Amino acid sequence: MSGDVSWQLNGTRGNLRCGDLCASLDALTPARGLFDVHSAGRWFAGCEFLGVGIDAAAPDTLADFYHRGGDLIARYRQTPQRVFAVEVYWRAGLLPLGDGRFPYCDLLVSVETQLLHSHPLVVAQTRLAPAAGEDVIQGRDYCVARLADAAVSYVELCHPADALGQELQAAHEGVLLTTRLLGQPLEKGVILRSRLRGLFVSQADDDLAARAALADFASLPPPLTT
Repeated sequence: MSGDVSWQLNGTRGNLRCGDLCASLDALTPARGLFDVHSAGRWFAGCEFLGVGIDAAAPDTLADFYHRGGDLIARYRQTPQRVFAVEVYWRAGLLPLGDGRFPYCDLLVSVETQLLHSHPLVVAQTRLAPAAGEDVIQGRDYCVARLADAAVSYVELCHPADALGQELQAAHEGVLLTTRLLGQPLEKGVILRSRLRGLFVSQADDDLAARAALADFASLPPPLTT
């Protein structure tokens, strides 16, 4: 993988280049996450990675959208239907594993509220094409999906201190991998954070790579997102 990691913005759309991996993201449809993903000329058709299931299409819901280095940041205002504000970082980089460096994107979600008490629930979602959904390995705090015709596997890691569990379920034209990121009570003046990591590795020894990457991810301190 080459060493460049960058975002380019065009309105509410961000375009990522991370080594050989390219992807797009639209801040008005955060549930899609990374889409139009391709690497070395191979497209991961029917797949969308690291989406956040929140409403964002209503006028003025998107409060801010910008990039800084490998970070793409979107802030969403509190609404009557969603009684907490959400800040999302998609943080891209290249992870050294063995003799290679592999593209990854961390999903960092922060929530806060103006209410005295609330109970926010945020769900992350990754949509896999049917072929990828048929070749999935699930371990404790990680999931490996082998992407068809790409010699690449997608690894999704839950931080053991943050996520509340992953679930695979059949969806329209594929499989949906969902992760509950938050579930504890929230008070005014308090910020709750949670994180995931999506990683693209070679299919050779992908399960070993996933476990090594999980150990690295689990050792990281809580992120600073401001």
